[in-house]
Amino acid sequence: MTRAANNGACALFLLCAAACGAAAGGTADASGDAAALPGFGHACVAGACAAGLTCQDSEYAPFAWCTLPCTDVKAPCDSALLGGHAGMCIQMPSGWRGPAGGFCAPTCGNSSQCTPLDSRWETCDVPAYKKQALYGDVGKVCQAPSANGQIVVDPQTCQWQDLITDPGVQDLKGVCAAFCTFLTACQIKAPSQSADCCTWQCFQHLTPGGTRDLARVNATKCYLDSFDANAQNPNVCTAFIGDCGALCKNAAACDDGDACTTDACLDWRCVNTPIDGCK
Repeated sequence: MTRAANNGACALFLLCAAACGAAAGGTADASGDAAALPGFGHACVAGACAAGLTCQDSEYAPFAWCTLPCTDVKAPCDSALLGGHAGMCIQMPSGWRGPAGGFCAPTCGNSSQCTPLDSRWETCDVPAYKKQALYGDVGKVCQAPSANGQIVVDPQTCQWQDLITDPGVQDLKGVCAAFCTFLTACQIKAPSQSADCCTWQCFQHLTPGGTRDLARVNATKCYLDSFDANAQNPNVCTAFIGDCGALCKNAAACDDGDACTTDACLDWRCVNTPIDGCK
């Protein structure tokens, strides 16, 4: 697959050092003497959040995060209960993998207001599930739509392989194992990320909404083919840029208001950029 064909036909896998490490750290408290538990919109630490918040592990995001149950759907949440942050009460449709009631989601103007909470928030958009808007134009919230429809996996252990039973995607386990081997060999994967969490992130990317995305699979295989073909060459870890296109390490540049299209930002596509950026 040529770079031109790949850029024109398929998406790129997001490899963000902060995200790969499953960033879930707390912040210093007012005195600076102790680490506070994570607040609203941040990843949970060992299932714990700041006072009053709950740790939600659902298909709303590919990580457990701190939120607050609510009942007044489509209305603003009480910011005083969210540590001063703004939130909207939303409720996902029946049958989704998560709480049956409403919960507060971080409100935003664009995705750059979401990524400081956690780099794995992907978009800032009207509340939606599997790309279907829930309420219409009621404001935007931070979301990770690629997690919709996915099985819920412990974000700390990432033990996911035995949970995938669909024979139509079994082969992707091997694709992701090989892809993460390539990422490790070329020092693209964050050292703190386990092999299981790397392959789980890859599998989620290749099966958005639980369905195989052929374009993303072909894009991933392009990197593997380039890596294998250049195994004996000193440029083995750079040849893929010319063969397949650069791998994005940073999706924050894809803001809702910039030159990127929404689809390109969701797919983390790099366009004529160095490997360290996506714009």
